[in-house]
Amino acid sequence: PYTTLFRSQSGAAYHLSAGSLASPGSVTLSNVTIASAEQRPEVALGFESNPLDVTLTNTLITSHTVGLSLGSPQASGPFSLSADYIGLFGVTTPISVTGGTVIFDPATLIDADPRFVDPAGGDYRLSSDSPLIDQGDPARDYSGQRDFQGQVVPTGDHAEIGADEYLPVVARLYLPLLGERPPYLGRP
Repeated sequence: PYTTLFRSQSGAAYHLSAGSLASPGSVTLSNVTIASAEQRPEVALGFESNPLDVTLTNTLITSHTVGLSLGSPQASGPFSLSADYIGLFGVTTPISVTGGTVIFDPATLIDADPRFVDPAGGDYRLSSDSPLIDQGDPARDYSGQRDFQGQVVPTGDHAEIGADEYLPVVARLYLPLLGERPPYLGRP
């Protein structure tokens, strides 16, 4: 499975409305990033189908008025949301739920700047000092999972929160070989 990056979108990045599912269902999102370089007056993730169970893990939402909207006055529910290992930054209302229940562990919430490399230039990779590195769910099975660039998840002790798995740059240093001096250099 691959992770997903939604960036600089107009409107909700993901919206599931009544009638989208033929029968009661569930939606699971993991290692997703929904980000924008500037504040958006929209819902990042919206769910209005009846009934619906939503599970979010290792998900990052930035720069939206509402992070997650579950339910609506038109949809009767029931709804449930289970969210763990979530990153939020620049989100006015993290979660809005109408007619449902929320299971959320606030100890797994990171409310901090994700420190993207260059969001204004469209580069939503995590920089080396991001607080989201190695903060993903340690109990999750990541077998076969890759980030939005195709890198294996996880690359460190744990997965990152969001769609990018930080991969440190490895510097190469070339040193001369040690051993006997070539004859043309003479004796020391």
